[in-house]
Amino acid sequence: MLFKLKLLFVCAGSIIYLFSFSVCATFDDVTNLEQRFKNISPNIRPRVNQTDFVEITVLMTLASIKDYDEVSGTLTVVATYVLYWHDELRNWNQSDYGNLPIMRTPIIETWIPKILIRNMVSKRSVFLFDNDVDTRTTFVRYNSSGQAKFMVESLHECSCSAEVMYFPFDIHACAIELLTVEQSNEIRFRPLLKEIYMAYTQSNAEWSV
Repeated sequence: MLFKLKLLFVCAGSIIYLFSFSVCATFDDVTNLEQRFKNISPNIRPRVNQTDFVEITVLMTLASIKDYDEVSGTLTVVATYVLYWHDELRNWNQSDYGNLPIMRTPIIETWIPKILIRNMVSKRSVFLFDNDVDTRTTFVRYNSSGQAKFMVESLHECSCSAEVMYFPFDIHACAIELLTVEQSNEIRFRPLLKEIYMAYTQSNAEWSV
């Protein structure tokens, strides 16, 4: 899968009447903010008022279709999910931390929504990490206003009923149904787009999407 990456340098500079002014976030700035985040329990939903729900905006990108088994009705795909939400607990004044605009926090140290796939054949969780290193090096990105962004890639085996009447020119409509174990008054999903984002979908020799 091809990603367009934008590099962000944590420095801000300006020139006023030939005087150069530059502010960069130091190691101490990042460490202090990191420690502040660690003092917030990852088990607490990111709301000052804990009765308020958290709206999760979801963008799904289809990377590729690996296989579709008409006999078992199993669709195997590689998909990437980008989740956005607002965190009312993890925000900061940039001027207090060297004008630091972005903070990365490992998922094991912060709150993330638990997402399941209803029609998964085997494991239902979206988070299928291969080892502890993958888990520790997967981050939630926060900006200073508390906007959170979390991206995870996963291999799915989903159930999808087969209709082979018109084989080999058969067409199948398959759904990937996301759900959470939280109550609806705690977490709500909202799609960012009405359709799956397919700008980077790799072609398949057998199936067209």
